[in-house]
Amino acid sequence: MNGNLLDFSTFKFPQLFGVALIAASWIGSPAQAVDPNHLDRLLKDNECRGCDLIGAKLQGADLERADLLGADLRGAELAGANLMHADLRGANLRWADLSGANLSEARMVQPHPEDVGRDTLAGVEPGQVVSHLNAADLRDATLKGTVFYRTNLSGANLVRADLSEANLTQANLSLANLTETNLQSANLRGANLVRSKLNRAMMEFADLSFTDLSGALLIDANLRRANLRGAELLQVDPFRGQCDRPGCEAMPTYLDAADLSGADLRGARLKGAVLRQTNLSGANLYGADLTDAILTEANLQEAYLRNTKLVDADLTGTIMPDGITNR
Repeated sequence: MNGNLLDFSTFKFPQLFGVALIAASWIGSPAQAVDPNHLDRLLKDNECRGCDLIGAKLQGADLERADLLGADLRGAELAGANLMHADLRGANLRWADLSGANLSEARMVQPHPEDVGRDTLAGVEPGQVVSHLNAADLRDATLKGTVFYRTNLSGANLVRADLSEANLTQANLSLANLTETNLQSANLRGANLVRSKLNRAMMEFADLSFTDLSGALLIDANLRRANLRGAELLQVDPFRGQCDRPGCEAMPTYLDAADLSGADLRGARLKGAVLRQTNLSGANLYGADLTDAILTEANLQEAYLRNTKLVDADLTGTIMPDGITNR
């Protein structure tokens, strides 16, 4: 080596590259360590409480009414599987592929720890034992009527999934992809939908009261007669939460061309929201905050605007409650 220059001929790049590849393969994914005895037990008895089923290959499996209470299904391949009425309370389905699976009326809420029969859950408070579906692939899955109370679905792929009549009360759906998802008559009361994608989602008659939709995308979504009372649709900073300070890189909630006709938006916080060409006809906006909102060419005909804050809102081309277009 001359001076401070490194002699790169002494480094063994092939070995280092191989080690790097092995290390990378372990980052962000579960270990593939399914217990074959547990897998056999599940397929034979349709029951495997608290089992190690990490990475299990169960594509298209008929697991209707399977007892998987507290099972570890991280990274499991369950595409097209039948999990109707299955007991998945406390199950860990992170990174699992459930695309096209049928989870209609599956049980997802937390169990009582003493019922799990699994040492790792012993002594855990019931409120802390929930089903984990974060980053799960649930594209085109049938989830009608399923209970996801307080379930972690953060970052899940729910594109075109059927969640109609599902109970998603206080569920974590932040960063989830719900594009074209059927959420008709679903209960999302108090859910976390921060920065979620709900473009073209069907949400007629859905209960979205007190949900946090800040920074969400709801372009061309159908929210006709939905309940958004007390919901938050504020701007957010992608790195630091709500955008309530000068100079932050705001990510507004987008509701362009969405159908909110007849929706209940009493007390909703829509400050800075983008509602271009949005249909708000007949909507109840009593006490709603639309400060700085963009409502260009929106339809507010027959909307109820008592005590509504429209300070600095852009109402260019907006059809006002009396039917007159604002210029």
